[in-house]
Amino acid sequence: MYPGMPWKMSETPGLVHWAAPTLGEHNYQIYHELLDF
Repeated sequence: MYPGMPWKMSETPGLVHWAAPTLGEHNYQIYHELLDF
């Protein structure tokens, strides 16, 4: 895990707009909406 951008690109701003999803964050959507559980 990197605390910021792990690489440099001179013409691109190094911004992170949102964090990665947490473990299990989308389980409800997958189980109920996609798999009909």
